[in-house]
Amino acid sequence: MTRRPPAARLTFSCLLGLLLLASSPGAAARPEEKGTVTALEKGEVKAAAARLTTPAALQTPSASAPPAPSAPPFAFRAGQAIYIVAYRTVLPTVTADAAASSAGPDYRDSALDVERELRKKIEKWGFFTVVDRPSRADFIFLVNFDDGAAEGLALPLGAYQRHYKDEFDLDALRDAAHGRFLAGPLKLPTVGRLTERLVRQFRERVAP
Repeated sequence: MTRRPPAARLTFSCLLGLLLLASSPGAAARPEEKGTVTALEKGEVKAAAARLTTPAALQTPSASAPPAPSAPPFAFRAGQAIYIVAYRTVLPTVTADAAASSAGPDYRDSALDVERELRKKIEKWGFFTVVDRPSRADFIFLVNFDDGAAEGLALPLGAYQRHYKDEFDLDALRDAAHGRFLAGPLKLPTVGRLTERLVRQFRERVAP
């Protein structure tokens, strides 16, 4: 036969006494004396019993507990490390003949010429430090480039890895961006002109 620990016997004995006190006929009629503890109502006794029999990890924290600290909002600062990624979306190739027609899937192609132009202009600006690895960056500058326009998104590293590198999701990338910058269309769009306009918008938003 397993014996209860002394503390457990004492706790349940106290609860039994409180229940008998609250349910006795004369308990409600007894006047309360000054300086004495008032009798517990039945509901309070049940609540006390529930607290004693519920593990501490499952009990609701008190209202006075301090809230969990929230992450500070992102802010652009001089000297932050930036990693540049530029790409073009290549449209599918459509083939047709008398027998069948087919179209291959579109895909993203790295735009190294755009990255090179952006790097030159950002380094000339001197506000950020361009790095060669995303793991060293404070944020990613992701640029979607086509023949007549460019879109730049300043992204946290986690959003870039989840929504671009692992699974392309442009809407999710825009939602997660610290800032979005659009350039174009131009009458005579070139890589130099579009990147110049994009970096100019970036500078105006970051350090007006």
